[in-house]
Amino acid sequence: SSRCSQPRKLTSILNFGGFGSSLHSTVKPLMWGMKYGYCMDVSFKSFVYGNSTKYFQASFPNNTDAFTPAADTFEKVPDCNLDPDAQTIRATRFNVPLDGEESFVATDEKEKHPCWRELSILGQNSEDFMPKSFYGQPAFFAVSNIITSVFAPSNRMKKKIAVMKKKIGWPTDRKVLGLHVRLGDACTDETQTWRGITCYPLSYFMDKVKEVTRLYGIKDIFLVSESKSTFQETKKYPEFNWISNGAPPAIPENIAIEQALLAKISSPQEVGERWYLEMMLMAESYAMIGKFSSNFFRAALEYNFGSTYTLKPYVGMDSSWCFAYGELHPLIQTVSDEIEMVFQPEGRRIFSDRHKFIC
Repeated sequence: SSRCSQPRKLTSILNFGGFGSSLHSTVKPLMWGMKYGYCMDVSFKSFVYGNSTKYFQASFPNNTDAFTPAADTFEKVPDCNLDPDAQTIRATRFNVPLDGEESFVATDEKEKHPCWRELSILGQNSEDFMPKSFYGQPAFFAVSNIITSVFAPSNRMKKKIAVMKKKIGWPTDRKVLGLHVRLGDACTDETQTWRGITCYPLSYFMDKVKEVTRLYGIKDIFLVSESKSTFQETKKYPEFNWISNGAPPAIPENIAIEQALLAKISSPQEVGERWYLEMMLMAESYAMIGKFSSNFFRAALEYNFGSTYTLKPYVGMDSSWCFAYGELHPLIQTVSDEIEMVFQPEGRRIFSDRHKFIC
C-alpha cells in the first residue's frame, strides 16, 4: 500500500524461471519484510510472463489500519555493516533476479554498503525464520496464505477460468481428481541429477490414480502435462473421463523454458496464462496427485489451502512438501533407489536415504 508507514521498503522481484518457480520466488522476500518491518512493493513490473495485473488481484486489505501489526511484531534487522561478506556484494547485484530457493537481495537506503540478505531456513526451527505474525503456525500455513493473498486471480483471469471450464467440460456436479504428469524441460536439463527429479509416463501414476478414485468415488480426471504422449496414453484407461486443456506448444528438446522465452520460441503470455489457468483448476479439484518437485503442483495445493483453509486429499509421488527453503527432506525410498540406479554406475550405488530433495 502507498500508505505503508514502515521506514524501509523492499521490492520483491519474480524470478525468471518456470511459472510456478516465479511465483514461489516472492515468498521469502515477503516473509523477510513481515519479519523485519518493510513496506513491500509487489507490483512485479519485471514479470517475464507479461503484465502481472492481468494475472493477479492481490487481496491485501485496502484499509492499512486493519493490516498494521503491533509495534512489537517486527524484529531488529540484522546489521549489514557487521557482516564482511555482505559488504562485498556489488550494488549492481540488486536488480538481478536471484534464485528464490537460496536467497534474495534487499537494501536499506540508510545503509552505506549494499547488503546481501538471506532468510536462512536450513537447520532452523520455524520460529527462527517465520514472522511473528505466523508464530505457532506450520510453514505450510504461512506460505499458503502468502501465495493466496498475492496471486489471487484478477477479474480478467476469473473470466478466463470460467471460459476454460466450459471449453473442457468441467463437471459441476461431480468430484474431479487433479493429476499432474511432469514431462517438461526439467526432465531433460542438467539439473535433473542433483535436484533428484524423476520423470515418468502416465502409467507410473495409475496405481495411485485407481486407489484414490476408488476411495473417493471419482470418475473425472483433470490431466495436466507438458507432453503429448501423456494425453495419448489416456486411451489405455477408458474407464475414466479425461478432462484436459491438451498439451502446450512443444519446446525443443534440451531447451529450458527460460531459453525458449528469451529466444521467442514460446510466447511468454501464452505460456504464463496457460499454466496459471491450469493451476487454478488444479486447485479446485477434489483431490490431487503429482510431485512436490514441481512448483506447479505445490503452488496449486498451497493456493487451495490458503483460500479454503482445508487440506484436500493429495498424493506426492516423490517427496514431502517443503517449498523453496533449502530444507532437506528424504525422498520416498523407492524414488531414491531409482535415482541411484539411473545416475550412479554399478559398484557405486548406495541404496539409503542419503538422497535428499532440496525444494
